[in-house]
Amino acid sequence: MPRIKFIEEERLNDFLRQAMPEWDKSMVQSGETTWWGFQDHTFIDFFLNSAAWYWKQAPEEIDLKLLTNRSPTEQKISGKFERRHVKFWGEATNFLSTTWVCGNYVIMLNTRNKPFYLVEIQNALMAHDQREVFKNLWPLV
Repeated sequence: MPRIKFIEEERLNDFLRQAMPEWDKSMVQSGETTWWGFQDHTFIDFFLNSAAWYWKQAPEEIDLKLLTNRSPTEQKISGKFERRHVKFWGEATNFLSTTWVCGNYVIMLNTRNKPFYLVEIQNALMAHDQREVFKNLWPLV
């Protein structure tokens, strides 16, 4: 059965720093060491410090491949983190939320509108199918 967590805005930053190593562990254990997904650029606008912290401690075998929308913040940090790869999906500028796939986790995150929130689903089947979607989209973008 899936395990689901709902995280409200006031706990979000602490939760990310606690959960990211667990997501890393799941990626390494599953052999799926790419962090896949799409991301609304506002995540980086509000959580750039968490992203920088993540890349300082992330295991070497993990890389990230995200589709995102164009923004000054994304363009400014482009190339700053060696294993963080983003693609701008044509003229798709209206990603309003974020979806990440990390090992056996699917994480959905709203940083576009207040209050921010995160939904974490731990389920190997759902993560597998979402990962397949992103793997197949990546070469087309």
